Amino acid sequence: MVLAAIGALMLAPAPSSAQTEDTMFNFGYDEENQVFVWGQSSVDGVLDCSMTLDGVVEAEFSGSFPATYGLTDDGLVVVQGLTHQVSGEPVSFPTEDGSEVYDPEGECGLAGGMVAGPQGQVNHGTFMRLFNALYDGGPGRGCLARHIAQSDLGKGDQQVLVSDVDPDAEPLTDGDTGTLDISSALTACERPNDDEDGDGPGRGRPDWAGQPGGPHAGD
Repeated sequence: MVLAAIGALMLAPAPSSAQTEDTMFNFGYDEENQVFVWGQSSVDGVLDCSMTLDGVVEAEFSGSFPATYGLTDDGLVVVQGLTHQVSGEPVSFPTEDGSEVYDPEGECGLAGGMVAGPQGQVNHGTFMRLFNALYDGGPGRGCLARHIAQSDLGKGDQQVLVSDVDPDAEPLTDGDTGTLDISSALTACERPNDDEDGDGPGRGRPDWAGQPGGPHAGD
């Protein structure tokens, strides 16, 4: 299948040219709301889930998108809609019949959770823990995790110490809006040695509901 200034999310180096790029991985961070979301999809899927600002697909991409959030019964944060910051048009993805759509529950949907730890702290480790807790171990888990691990998420100005936490901050609610700084990588993730749990190739959006640790397992 599923996000700070533009360019703050630094991606891992692109795969070797000897590897076939088979996976589109989109991930983004809303620093104000402390929401981290992602989605991965196969390049052979029904939809082309490439994130673009001007219609040009790039192997690596970053940009800022106003977003609307929804909360599931399990507390997961689902991106209900995205808007192009420059044009103001809704973000959608082309289908095989030429139409365009953004389906929060579909192939290109983005979802995740609140990245802050139990005392409100935010650091690189809380991003990794949230991803590892919510991602169900589908195809290329290790490959996707490496992109996050080698990013600048939760570092520098994005780091929040316990002493800096605002105790009066309002919790995220269904329908709230924010701005996601989204990065994308067109990468090779469907090789057997990148499937740490041996689940084999599968659908892009994982079934996160009910996973051990719950939606705030990055705490």
